[in-house]
Amino acid sequence: MDKITRHPLYQTADILKRAFLVNGFHLYDNGDNPEVVSADKTVKLYELPEDAALRPVMLEEGRFALRTSLLSTELCKMKGAFPVKKLLCGRVYHADDKKLPGHMYLEGIFADRKIVTKDWEALLNQIAKEIYGVSASAVLEPVKKDVFRIFIQKNNGDKVILGYTGYGNWLARALLGADENEVKVGLFTIDIDNIALDLHSVESRAALYNNLLKNLKICSENAPACGNTFADKTSNFLRQMGYTEYIGSRIYEADAYLKMNMFQGEWDTNNKGMTLVDPLGADGESIWLPTVLTPGLEQVISENYKAGEETVKIFDIGHTYLPGRNGSEPVEKIALSIGAYGPEIDAKSFKADMDKLLNKLGISNHFFIPTDIPIPYDKKNCWLVLDETMTYLEGNFGGIGDKARENYGIGVPAYMANFELKPLEKKAASEYYFIPPELE
Repeated sequence: MDKITRHPLYQTADILKRAFLVNGFHLYDNGDNPEVVSADKTVKLYELPEDAALRPVMLEEGRFALRTSLLSTELCKMKGAFPVKKLLCGRVYHADDKKLPGHMYLEGIFADRKIVTKDWEALLNQIAKEIYGVSASAVLEPVKKDVFRIFIQKNNGDKVILGYTGYGNWLARALLGADENEVKVGLFTIDIDNIALDLHSVESRAALYNNLLKNLKICSENAPACGNTFADKTSNFLRQMGYTEYIGSRIYEADAYLKMNMFQGEWDTNNKGMTLVDPLGADGESIWLPTVLTPGLEQVISENYKAGEETVKIFDIGHTYLPGRNGSEPVEKIALSIGAYGPEIDAKSFKADMDKLLNKLGISNHFFIPTDIPIPYDKKNCWLVLDETMTYLEGNFGGIGDKARENYGIGVPAYMANFELKPLEKKAASEYYFIPPELE
């Protein structure tokens, strides 16, 4: 395949990550860390200006929150020898962005003895050149004491805000264990959304997160995802198979599960997402964090069908959340949702794609067991994914049920799959490292 699609936001994130990696940074987190944190961990590590500070989305009566920073919960784990050059990439949330609260961020730390601002500016200059070319440069504009706005001066003379940087406060130093006065702790924050708008000439964040295929396909790239997580590998294989990655909603409206015909009984905890203290969205009705990604998948399938797309093959990888028992920490997982329809796509071909994907991921010992229990699916075309010991691998797929297609206005047969990545990763590792008993 000559052209493989890449979501413009993820492609921009990869450009930025590679720019820092070639300058000596280590990719400490590539999106796997939890997005829900205890409310008391929404701390400031340096003083961002008011227009760049995020207000947390509070959950579960204010006991938890969606993170506003990637570094705040991880800095204490980075204690050790200097220098420290770590990079984190993932999603943060802003309660004041009612329609699109999720932002893709890149954050990092550059800590060493006797660092001065010129050292940091020289490094950012090199980063600017990696992104925009050899004629680009970085400019640090002071916004308050020890805090700077980072501009990139592009080849054509235009400027774009890369992000913010500053020296860590007493809390940042304490978390890092930087007791020596000569150790400087430089931190930075980059809103990847903003750079994606510039690199791809997209007019607004709403357009950037629009999931119509005609928008998603503005960017094609044969390079693999920058990272080596299981999610990265899964994304690479699906893109290779002709599927397009989208970014589904991370905040669901109250009727999301009913619309896709999932159970809503009191006993069914899988359908009770963590609740928001203050509803988001223009209508004030978006109140859940997702426990599965399939309602968002069906919404995107519906939007593309109504836009006249003849064939759709899409997938999304994201976090799902379940409330903890008796007020304990929430259960957070990384899930995969895949969907397709088209004149050459039927139950047999979609099943073959799921088989191909699992084999590519290194899971050769898997079985598809038909079932008619999950009501969101077509009862005649639904399978559970099990291993050779008949252990459920937390995956299922099949035709989207008639009721769900009716509710979403999808006028053709369509198919979807839902997986949790951790069981698949564990199974792939067990097969990779398997040693026959007779050779042990």
